[in-house]
Amino acid sequence: MKKQLILCLLILTIPAFLYAQGKIERFCELKAGGAGFNSKVTAQLNFGEGTRLIDFKDHRMKDSVGNVKKFKSIVDVLNFMSAKGWKLVTTFSEPAPNPSFIYFYFKKELDAAELNNFKPEAEFEM
Repeated sequence: MKKQLILCLLILTIPAFLYAQGKIERFCELKAGGAGFNSKVTAQLNFGEGTRLIDFKDHRMKDSVGNVKKFKSIVDVLNFMSAKGWKLVTTFSEPAPNPSFIYFYFKKELDAAELNNFKPEAEFEM
């Protein structure tokens, strides 16, 4: 009887040790569009920090020197985000007559340990 009770308790506690931590999803919005008459594409990122009516911060991606990062095409932007570990969720564009920007929504799955060190602005040098 005692052996059966110990075996039962052991079987009931094993799942608690085998429980894997779930992934935590983080999302971002990427707004991409042309830069005037230039054929290059610029991209702005929003990680959910909110926007103000008057916002003087430049949310465009920057290179290591601090200049606005220009991409060859929209596909170049998507490849860049994929290389950083972000997965495309959905996309849409502004309605006509001014469809100058395309919005892309990405997600990234993180472990609890990764979440503590997650600083997306530093990852993109904003």
